[in-house]
Amino acid sequence: ALLLAVTVALVYREAPGNEFDFDDYHNIVDFGPVRMEQPDGEALLRALTQPKLDYRNIPSLTFALDWWRGGGEARAFLQTNVLLHTLTVLAVFLFAWQVLWHIRVRDSRIVPLAAFGVALLWAVHPINSQAVNLIVQRMAILATLFVLLSLSCYLAARSADSTRRIAWYAAAGLFAVLGAFSKENAWILPLLVLAVEYGVVRHGQALIRNKVDAFLLSLPFIAGALVVIDVLLGNGPISNSYLAGYAIRDFSMVERLLTQPRVIFFYLSLVLLPLPGRFSLEHDVVTSTSLLVPPSTLLSLAGLAILLLAALYLFVRPRTRIVGFLLLWPAITLVIESSFIPLEMVFEHRMYLPMVGLALLPGIGLVAINEHRPAFTFGYIAVLLVVAAGLAASTSERTKLWQDPLTLHADAVEKAPNSSRAWSNLGMYRYLEGDQAGAMAALENAIELSGGKERRALEHLGVIYLDIGDLDRAETLVESAYRMQWQNPEPSTLNHMGEVQLARQRYAAAAQYFDRAISIAPWKTAYYWNIALAYEGLGYCTQALQNWHKYLDLEKDEDSRRTVEQHIAANHGPGRDGCSPRARRQSQ
Repeated sequence: ALLLAVTVALVYREAPGNEFDFDDYHNIVDFGPVRMEQPDGEALLRALTQPKLDYRNIPSLTFALDWWRGGGEARAFLQTNVLLHTLTVLAVFLFAWQVLWHIRVRDSRIVPLAAFGVALLWAVHPINSQAVNLIVQRMAILATLFVLLSLSCYLAARSADSTRRIAWYAAAGLFAVLGAFSKENAWILPLLVLAVEYGVVRHGQALIRNKVDAFLLSLPFIAGALVVIDVLLGNGPISNSYLAGYAIRDFSMVERLLTQPRVIFFYLSLVLLPLPGRFSLEHDVVTSTSLLVPPSTLLSLAGLAILLLAALYLFVRPRTRIVGFLLLWPAITLVIESSFIPLEMVFEHRMYLPMVGLALLPGIGLVAINEHRPAFTFGYIAVLLVVAAGLAASTSERTKLWQDPLTLHADAVEKAPNSSRAWSNLGMYRYLEGDQAGAMAALENAIELSGGKERRALEHLGVIYLDIGDLDRAETLVESAYRMQWQNPEPSTLNHMGEVQLARQRYAAAAQYFDRAISIAPWKTAYYWNIALAYEGLGYCTQALQNWHKYLDLEKDEDSRRTVEQHIAANHGPGRDGCSPRARRQSQ
């Protein structure tokens, strides 16, 4: 266990130097309940009960604690991610040990060694690196950690005496609840418990011994049929909860269902050929519009059906049941994120939990070789160590890329040149680095690829045109972004709308936008700067001065504070008759 922890620390040693990126901003940086300054009961309760996304209460609480202890710096969050990944590695080690123990080999000393190999391969595989390096995907880490701990407690209960069994079941239930409030993919736990009971605990035994067994094994098929009926009818509880999300997607439910088998085989290809250059924050996936468009759609569907049938065949056979269970594990754990729910097509972090079953297969191989071909055991172990070293190098290389957001998003564009979001993110970071021309080219490409629907690209390009003084073009672009979210606008969009109005000297309209932005994100110092300027334009000197002082209360940068202090002294100091030319003509 200590060796596993040290390995994770070495492989991810550079991860704490990364920055907030991608979905981190609207889930953490720009989300008020997790910006906890002091860990009092009210702040902790707010973070726990008001997560950005439903059923992510536990991650929300941990984000708030990291914000407090790190002062809002990304390093604290990434340190916690690495720690949680280490704990999950140890949970994999424990779970693998329990699963492999049920094989009942002659030389039981191989079991902990095989479990160590499983945990090592899983710990350093680069397909798991996105969950560690992308702070917000702590949600995937926590869900996996609690699912594995729940299953381990269940397995412990099944082999415990009657006095301890209840305690183990209670612990399994507690971890199940924690997982359910970490991320929705943990909701598949009941099906995993069923698979563990019949695929691991009853390995080598008859599968169906009575009517209760027959009923329990029929439940997944009954539940699946009910879900299909609900989705087909389109007016059941599942349909009403999830299918409305397709309104913001450029693909239909049928197209997503046709595409996901190809995505699953892409995930498997990353697992089997984990070269650093194959991983990316974004991936281009051609949407399947029919069984033959593209042609690989039908092949992938057929391939997936064959894999599932093979897994079920091995599962029903007593002596190969654990192998069948492990082959079914990825299918079970991808049910939520690779089915009809209108999520993005592909993300590497979705393999964090499914990889546990796949990593256990080499462990099964080591146990089988030691049992039947012991002369090859050391050679097999040597191969596993070489593979682990290669995986660790690939993960370390991938982690380095996260340290520079511009390089990371340039890499994403290279891997996914048809992704409008990838181009939009690249444009934003080019702008932040001072490359105005490069930023405009990237943002225009994003808008073109999206058919004018890439909201952030529209907004960012509008800001650039505002900087260069083209107010007409700036207003058109920012307003387009605003109209896409007018019912629930982000504070940044409101701020940029206000900046356009400020540049046009429409001070009253500008102040209204800035005021709305402040009401959503009262910690943003730039909004107080802007609204103070708008009030000065209106001649409302008292309100302007109040907002300048709010700016000074929040701003930590000394140069910015000095600039504002000089502005106050020049325009609001003793002997000054007003804060603007208009103020001199018209009293407040």
